[in-house]
Order: sequence, then C-alpha cells, then structure tokens
Amino acid sequence: MNALHLMLLLGCSNQQDDSAESKGTAASESVSLYDFEFEDRLMLTEEMGDCEDARKVDDYLHLCVTEQGTYLVDERDDTEVLLGTFATHAAVRTAEGDIVLALDGAIYTHADGVLRALTTPIPVPITHMERSEDTLWLWGGGRLFRWFDEEISEVSLPDYPNIDGFAAVGQRLFLRVPWLVETIMVDGSPAVVSVEEVKVTAMAGDQDQNLWLVSDGMLYLKRPAEPLRGIVLPRTVTDVHGPAVWIGTEEQTYRYRDGILSAHAVPAEGTLSVDGYGRLLQLREGVLLRHSIDRPVVVTGLPDSLMVQETALLLPSDPESLTDLHVWLDDEPLEVMINPWSVVIDPERLQQGDYALRFFSESDLGYRQDEYSVWVGELPDVRWSEIKALSEDRCLGCHSGATLTDLSTKADWKRQIDAVIYQVSINSMPQGGPYLSEEQIAMIRGWKQGGFQ
Repeated sequence: MNALHLMLLLGCSNQQDDSAESKGTAASESVSLYDFEFEDRLMLTEEMGDCEDARKVDDYLHLCVTEQGTYLVDERDDTEVLLGTFATHAAVRTAEGDIVLALDGAIYTHADGVLRALTTPIPVPITHMERSEDTLWLWGGGRLFRWFDEEISEVSLPDYPNIDGFAAVGQRLFLRVPWLVETIMVDGSPAVVSVEEVKVTAMAGDQDQNLWLVSDGMLYLKRPAEPLRGIVLPRTVTDVHGPAVWIGTEEQTYRYRDGILSAHAVPAEGTLSVDGYGRLLQLREGVLLRHSIDRPVVVTGLPDSLMVQETALLLPSDPESLTDLHVWLDDEPLEVMINPWSVVIDPERLQQGDYALRFFSESDLGYRQDEYSVWVGELPDVRWSEIKALSEDRCLGCHSGATLTDLSTKADWKRQIDAVIYQVSINSMPQGGPYLSEEQIAMIRGWKQGGFQ
C-alpha cells in the first residue's frame, strides 16, 4: 500500500472516540489515545565527519564546525568551504535554492563561494531558522520574525511577550509561550485560532500538516481541526523532530511512518534535525551521524524537464556498507558509474513522456528499492487556473475538507506538488482510476517548472 493511501486511511485507524476533548492539561484523562502498531525496521548509521557542532542546510549540504572554523560541506563532490570562525550557527535553504545562514546571530546569504551580510537589521541574535513553503522563520532571544516576499517583519502576540519556540505547519503557525497557541497568518500578523494550556517542551510538524508535541514527558498529536490526542509509548519522551517524524527518549529513538512505529537503540541526546529524505542527524561525542531507515537514494543534477543529455548524481545513504547499486529507466538498465555514483540519461533515445528511474541497493545489511520520476521533453506553460480546473474535476472528490491531503487551494498544491507528481505518475491516484493522461501529468509538471504561476 502506498503512502498516500495510508495517509487517507490513517484518519480513521487506531484511534478512540473522536468526541473526547482535551481539557488543556498534559496527561489529562479526557485526552483520547492513539495506540500505534510496532514493526522491526533496519536502521543504517553513517559517520559524516568529525565536528564540534553541525547544522543541516539541505539533503546534501551541512555546516561542520571544527577548531579551524565553520565549513560548508557539500556531499555531491565532498568539498568544504571555510566560512569563517563563528560561535553559533543556523542554516536553511529557500524555495529558490538560496542558502541563508545565521552566524553569531547575524544573517548572511551564501552564493558562488561568497558570504554576504543581510542589510536589513534584526534587533536580536538569530539562533534558529526554518522554511515553510515560501516563508522563512527566524527565531532568537524569545522573538520570532517572518521573512516573506523579501520583507522581514516580527511576529508577536499582545498577551504573550516571549515566544519560547514555534512550528510552522502548512498554513498554521504554532507558538510556545510556554502554552500552545495555534495561529494563522492574516495580512502578515498571527490571528489566534486556539490555546491549549499545556506546557510544551518540544514540537514539530509533519508532511501531512499534523503537529507533534511533547508535554510532561508524553507525546501528543494534533491534527487539523481536532483536539490533542496522546500517543501510547513505553518510555518517557524528551524530543520530537519532523517532517519525517522521529521521537526521542533517553534510551532509544522511535521512527513513525504511515501509522506504524519502529524502535531503535539510539538515545535522543545530540539530535539536530531531520532532512528531506527522513534521515536523522545527530552529533555525538564529536562525530556527526546520520541515521536512515532502509537506504534512501538522493538524486541530484536532473532538471524538471530533461531536454539534453544529463548526468544524475546518486547519493545513497550509508555508502560505505553498499556493495552494489543497480539502476533502470523504466525497464532499461543503465550503466552505473562509481566514485561518484552516477548515471547518464540521454533523452535523444527516448520518446517524450514520464519515466521511472529505479534503484536497487545491495548490502549485507539489507536491500532497498527506490524510484524517482523523470520527465523527458518540453513542458507546457501552465497557470493555476488550469491546475485548479483539473483539481476540481479529478482530485477534490477525495482531497478536500478534513482530509490529511487537502488539495483545495493553490498553497495546498504547492506544498504537496512532489507527492502529487509521484502518485499520478505511478497511476496510484486518482484512487481506482481513471488515471491522468500524460498530457495532464505534463500540465502539473509544467506548472511546477514555471514557478507555480
């Protein structure tokens, strides 16, 4: 069963009476509980290097701090760029691909090997940054700032002068004050939707617009327009990270996926973040570690529309334990080059259309199959009005309202565009068919390539 099917089913599985409401206190007896199933999953751990401190930038870039200074490390060619010597660090990549850094609290951009300071002043040192869709969130000193459409503005609530933490989940912004305050942004300012009087110690959003939070050692899940629900776990919870959900305790770490948990003998201490492929980054005893379930393969170097011969760089997780990697384009095997792992795709030998780049990773630690969607040929120039009409005709019968995969708005489509492209390309959606034509799939891809006009 694919992930999107499971997301649809999850809203009605393993849960108790929906009528139960939280009274706003952690561990309240009125909070309904989720009791998820457990399964055994292989976890691979790879050493990324010796670092005194580290931060994720994206799926193949990270900051590594050593005695010599702060380096920007690129896994694609194993290069390191010295940025300088800084005591505090935060990093994020924008939707346009720009690198934004907070170094000793000041904001910089990095491009073409050049570090440039941001001229717009921010009154407090920034120590944490996140991106949600087209918005960057900057936090430091108990104050939160929103960077949107080239403007930076402060986010504040009149009754709560200090913001201890935040989580941007789709269109919702959750603030820890230390109570949990749910807001939506209206004309650049937060409008309060609800207040839960629980003291939150950690929180994170997932890919399905749910909020996961920790209060008094217990894990809770808050879905859109639903009350808090507790998660049944055998150990006291200390931390949670998303959007692929990892749950930390002092003794071990849990990985949540598609309504099922797996337990792994890795304590939460030193956890930094989770990347876009669901891999957990930790810094333990001066070593940067990356934990992955199975062996996801990161693909870089391929454009949205393949028009000329391109080389795709393949970055398999835990490459040291990899014994072989086989690649096919649909059913045609491709020659795999090593050092680095890569394949060449020549569109001149292919007809226009959608293809599946398939991987099979071999290792003594286990096997993994992955798939990456590739479009060959020119894509049309598409506007939102065309996507909206397609959505109304083929998608909104299931994906509107309270569903976890709501596609009612342009923002919903932008947020889930990669998942939509994947599901329609493998004829998984619309559920039960009839499936989208190649022209309709090209429309969706063209809308993304054109910048979501």
